[in-house]
Amino acid sequence: YIICGGGRVGSHVADLLKQQHKEYVIVERDDSLVRDLRTQKYTAVEGDAMEEKHLRELGVQHAKALIAVLPEVEKNILTVLTARELRPDILIYARADRPHMVKKLKTAGANHIVLPEVVCAEEIMHEIAKEEGGVKGFVH
Repeated sequence: YIICGGGRVGSHVADLLKQQHKEYVIVERDDSLVRDLRTQKYTAVEGDAMEEKHLRELGVQHAKALIAVLPEVEKNILTVLTARELRPDILIYARADRPHMVKKLKTAGANHIVLPEVVCAEEIMHEIAKEEGGVKGFVH
């Protein structure tokens, strides 16, 4: 798995992959963040996921999936486009920060798109429903 972005979301994805004994690499442009990630025992390399050269060096041709969780959705779009061009059959997960960007990420080639704020709101409502014994009209 290639995780593009070593921030909170990317490192948490790496934690979850580690728990499942899956191989991953985090690619991050910020060299100080890469050093911090390595200190915390993450597999991380400095590089730009939007550049073909770096995706090739990371082994995009053999990766199970690419996970684009850069904080700027526009960079995720470019990363998705680049990965899709290099490897048309790769499974791509992407993070969006605004609902209207979902369509753009789909058009760029992402298979699955997550809006963290929406997921958070749904989880809160799910917990509310459990506490209240079920909320009418709420479907999780």
